[in-house]
Amino acid sequence: MAGPAEQWPITGDLAGMRQRVHQCAISAGMDGRRAADLVVAVHEAVVNVLEHGGASGTVSIGCQDGHLIVEVDDAAGVLDPTHLPAGPPAPGRARGAGLWLIRRVCDTVVIDRQPRTSRLRMVMKLASV
Repeated sequence: MAGPAEQWPITGDLAGMRQRVHQCAISAGMDGRRAADLVVAVHEAVVNVLEHGGASGTVSIGCQDGHLIVEVDDAAGVLDPTHLPAGPPAPGRARGAGLWLIRRVCDTVVIDRQPRTSRLRMVMKLASV
C-alpha cells in the first residue's frame, strides 16, 4: 500500500472500528455486500489482536490499483503465515474460525511477521468482478 488513507489504533471500540471500515469501503466505491464482508474480516482480525496478540496495534486502510487494502498490525507479533488455515475448522470446534473466515471473504490474505510485530494484510477488489 503506497500509504494508508486512514490509520487508527486498535482499541476495544469494535463498533466504532466496524463503522470506520464500512465508511472507508463505501467511500472508495465498494458495493454494500463486499463492504459488509470486509467489515466482518477486519473485525475478526482486530478481535484476534485483542484476544490472542498484544492487545495493541493499528488498522490501516487505503486504495491501490482498484483494490481496498486493510492492514492489521499486532504489536506482539504473535501471528505468522502458518496460522492461515487451508480449510474450515473442525465441526464442533468452539473457536478458530476467524482466520478461515477472513480467507474466505477477502481476495488475498497475507501474514508478514517481523521480529516485534505481525501484519495481516487483507485485499479486496473494489468491484465484485
